[in-house]
Amino acid sequence: MECQVEKKEHDTCFFFTFNQGSNTTKPTQGICSAYGESAIAERTTRGWYAKFKNENLSLKDAPHSGCPVEFDEERLDQLCVT
Repeated sequence: MECQVEKKEHDTCFFFTFNQGSNTTKPTQGICSAYGESAIAERTTRGWYAKFKNENLSLKDAPHSGCPVEFDEERLDQLCVT
């Protein structure tokens, strides 16, 4: 079954299981069992748990290094028209 839940919604599951005292394996296995082995990596779950342990209880993802998400929509329109 293809994953029908956006990855950002997994974060809510992680927060819930973290507060229950669960380790990272159980929620990762549960998500992968429901949506397929490639739905989420345990490394992702560990990252969220580490964030919660550091008392950062925000479910918003922190900015990442690398390519920015911004793009020029006008430029995209120009490329699509020509």
